[in-house]
Amino acid sequence: MPRARRVLLALATGTVLALVCLEILLQAIAWWQWRGAAARSGGSTGERTILCLGDSFTYGLGASAPQRSYPLQLEVLLRERGVAGVRVVNGGWPGRDSREVLERADAWLQDARPELVYVLVGHNDAWSRTEALTLGPEAAPRAGFPLLWRTGRLLALVRHRLAGAGPAAWIGTWHAGSLEVVFEAGGRLLVGKDALRWRGDADALVVVQADGREQPARAVREGARLVLSGPAWPEPIVLEPGPAQRGDPLDAARAHLAGGRAEAALAGFAALRADPTSGADARAGVVDAMLALGRWPDALGEAEALQKELPAHAATARAFAALAAAPATRAAALRVLEANEDTLAPDLLRVLALLRKDADPGRAADTALRAVLADGRDERWQVFLSWAPAVSAAHVDAALAARAVPAARAAELRERLAAARRPRESRLDVLSHHLRQLVARVRAAGAVPVLLTYPEDLVGQHPHLAEFARQEGVALVDLARAFAARLAAGARRDELFVPDGHCNDAGYRLMAECVAEDAAARLRARR
Repeated sequence: MPRARRVLLALATGTVLALVCLEILLQAIAWWQWRGAAARSGGSTGERTILCLGDSFTYGLGASAPQRSYPLQLEVLLRERGVAGVRVVNGGWPGRDSREVLERADAWLQDARPELVYVLVGHNDAWSRTEALTLGPEAAPRAGFPLLWRTGRLLALVRHRLAGAGPAAWIGTWHAGSLEVVFEAGGRLLVGKDALRWRGDADALVVVQADGREQPARAVREGARLVLSGPAWPEPIVLEPGPAQRGDPLDAARAHLAGGRAEAALAGFAALRADPTSGADARAGVVDAMLALGRWPDALGEAEALQKELPAHAATARAFAALAAAPATRAAALRVLEANEDTLAPDLLRVLALLRKDADPGRAADTALRAVLADGRDERWQVFLSWAPAVSAAHVDAALAARAVPAARAAELRERLAAARRPRESRLDVLSHHLRQLVARVRAAGAVPVLLTYPEDLVGQHPHLAEFARQEGVALVDLARAFAARLAAGARRDELFVPDGHCNDAGYRLMAECVAEDAAARLRARR
């Protein structure tokens, strides 16, 4: 056997053995933890039972001892508050997502026979990408040590952390030039000095303007950067991590515009119109500022002048994208672009395609196809298709045939259509699907379900959870509000959390205090 082949075989064998040993180690650790949790789950004897279901925040990861988890601290607090004869069962396990909690709920309900069930779950759905599970009425409960491929789950978690996937990866301070953008965990979005709202799921971002208008977009981490794209932006917006660096006049004008100071922004942009480096971008800013001031004809005139003087510049496409996004100038922008359609640069063709996507999807498909054939930017073709649901496969096929696109190239573009339209069940929809079944099973067992928020909303699920609780008539204990209040009162993060984001003993104590207040009232009312 050649030496190179022997080396490859040895490497492959070593890798397989290392993975097998890792799996055995992970299974052994998990079994040891499960044995300890099983021994503790009975709590103290008592005539009334509270069951706590969830993941590592219920299990007590980060606490100095199992007795410092929130369920066991809850039992002590209830006793101290005069609610005697209550045992609290800890049904939490690190890494569990909503599907796994649902799968094991029947076994816990049968064993514990609780009056109250507190549920804290959803954080791990962001990385496990669990598929929706529908249990039948007679679904067999899953008891005993859970056999899972733990190496695969570990790799999925590591991949998620490295990729920075989902809304949790957006939280923080970013900048584009001197414009500062801050995504806060509670759903507040600061753009310059303007306070907006945001929500997200996977890579879908919705920005809620101050007047309530919603702007859909997509947000994807690419290394250290956060890249935003949307139908109103011909080019993605690239945000760099960290606070903005001040001093660039163009960025200062953009910050004025983002902060709602349109007059100051217009003056700043106008002063830079003749600048040989930033003049074109400044003129696009003039269009934005005029639109913000309601000067529709002036904005259109500035964009038309740009189109004549700099037809292929990205700033021209940005100016027309702004006109297309404003209802008052949309029709005029369409007329100008259609009048010059034969000479439009690819980015302007994409703006025209977006303007046509609803009223004339066939022409929209042909227009976007011309753009991608001209510059080969397949990702922009896919973005267009994702924002144009009225453009069907038949429209795309007709455009490909009309343009006599070679079969291999046509197949590539059809695959982009398939990728844009591929159904993807929302993580939050899956969470609701599982919670709805879990709530029903808890009620069928004669217990009262109560949902909990996490101490911090790191995956953007709290607004969705609140709406779910309202619609389903389920009580919700807002732990995040209590933690935010404690931090606002001067507590340091390290007084409540360990470095990886789990609670420490004091953090779990605060969780237990919040739940104890709710549980004591419910238990007294059920006597």
